[in-house]
Amino acid sequence: MSRFSLKGTIDGIEVEVTWADGRLLTTPSITALILSQAAALEASGELIGPVGGPYRERDYLNDPLAALFLLREHVFDTVVDATGDVPSAPTVPWDGIA
Repeated sequence: MSRFSLKGTIDGIEVEVTWADGRLLTTPSITALILSQAAALEASGELIGPVGGPYRERDYLNDPLAALFLLREHVFDTVVDATGDVPSAPTVPWDGIA
């Protein structure tokens, strides 16, 4: 089971969101906000992921790395702590060629 948690602020409110194998564990209102943001980004064809990829174009919450970037870059105003199995982006070679 893969699971990580982020603590920080969303719309000025202190929150904690846990992602666990594609499920969000937080308050119903924060869950609705995250799902709404994900749906809007999917509808616009937004690619979510780290610089250099890998990127996802849909189903962001089914992938831990895409979920992390969705939450960190498009939902949270600030992140003050990240715990658990926090995914990390693949290393990009110094010349940028994989």
